Amino acid sequence: MYNELRSIGVNLNQIAHKVNQGESHEPHFDFLMDTWITIKGMIKQLTNDRQSG
Repeated sequence: MYNELRSIGVNLNQIAHKVNQGESHEPHFDFLMDTWITIKGMIKQLTNDRQSG
């Protein structure tokens, strides 16, 4: 999970840099939505793990 979060962070930083330079966020929208779903799943998994053990 750590490696996946690290990869997500790197990609988000690259997108943020491009958007801050004036590039539209629209080409990255699908990635951003997929990332949001992935992070929500990770939070749910961590929450369930924490509650069960």
